[in-house]
Amino acid sequence: MRVWSPGGGGGAGGAGGGEYVGRVQQQWAWMVPLFLVRDAADDVLFVLEGPAALCAGASLKRAQFKILSADSLREEGQIEHRWSRELINHTTTLQLPRRAVQPRHKALLLAAAFLLVS
Repeated sequence: MRVWSPGGGGGAGGAGGGEYVGRVQQQWAWMVPLFLVRDAADDVLFVLEGPAALCAGASLKRAQFKILSADSLREEGQIEHRWSRELINHTTTLQLPRRAVQPRHKALLLAAAFLLVS
């Protein structure tokens, strides 16, 4: 998923002419969903690691994704999705890493949260 900032500059960024912020890229992984959050220069900012697909305790009512550092060594935040008992209501909680101080980095993680719910 590519992320663009809103804008009306009429540039090559699509209909709104916004500026390219970065992308969320899915990586192939055997058992655990893995996504790379990349900035406009295509550098990896964060790695998102999802719940194991075949985990014995896996629940359809809760999914938790870890926000890891670019080298995958430190957990820095999380994205959690919860559904009500009837699977009607949905809540998404985004715990931003402390080092995600730039609005562009926050926008990329928010876009990832929306991507992971679908």
